[in-house]
Amino acid sequence: CGALGAAIWIRGMRIAEEKGKKIGYKDPGTQELVDRFLRATEYRFECSEVVGRTFEDVEDHAAYLEGGGCADLIEILAAT
Repeated sequence: CGALGAAIWIRGMRIAEEKGKKIGYKDPGTQELVDRFLRATEYRFECSEVVGRTFEDVEDHAAYLEGGGCADLIEILAAT
């Protein structure tokens, strides 16, 4: 899921900026982020399984997001 990847990347950038160190995959906050994602998606990672459909192309995916698709999941990932 791109939303999860982006959330982990943003967290890593914040850690690097605030603490001057690299993010580790064993970082407790990062693991908590992944756990929140898994609970919200019923333990699914694959985009098509999370949203219940496949996308024809990038434009189709973008239109889905622009129409509010995954907004709830993004909010869950953005919560600190």
